[in-house]
Amino acid sequence: MDWKTYEIEIFESFKSIYPDAIITKDARIEGRYSKTSRQIDVLIETKIAGVPIRIIVDGKHYKKKIDVKHVETFISMAEDVEADQGILITPIGYSKAARNRAYYGPKHIEVDVLNYEELKQFQGVGAMPYSGKHGVLIPAPFGWIVDGTRRPIGLATLYQRGLTLQAAMKNEE
Repeated sequence: MDWKTYEIEIFESFKSIYPDAIITKDARIEGRYSKTSRQIDVLIETKIAGVPIRIIVDGKHYKKKIDVKHVETFISMAEDVEADQGILITPIGYSKAARNRAYYGPKHIEVDVLNYEELKQFQGVGAMPYSGKHGVLIPAPFGWIVDGTRRPIGLATLYQRGLTLQAAMKNEE
């Protein structure tokens, strides 16, 4: 698969994850600090509980793991375009330093790194489960997912990304 096909598949994945959001492929946003047009592979704009959210996604079709420098560059771009959340996606994976930099990065931006296979299990950066007139906004902790599948045990479950609910329960997550 070439990089163009890779980015299209990422775009299509996020269209299915966020069906009610405005999703733009190859978006351009003027940077707040750089004062220049910044290219975003996938821009997701939506509202959660009436609050506007901007998520940027960058697909890196590299033949090696993403390193800490890639994450730092991405964090800087996310700050420049005033993103609330950012997701780096790679087919190979990422170094431990890259994952740590995303996890311990700025508190005002939620940054995550996924390998391409994890994207297929990605269900979103949060959820708003509800019953009747009552609901709650739940952000997914770093490396976890909020599974909004209705089950007799509750409205939503949280477990580590990459696991199924059954595997998480077996691991006592």
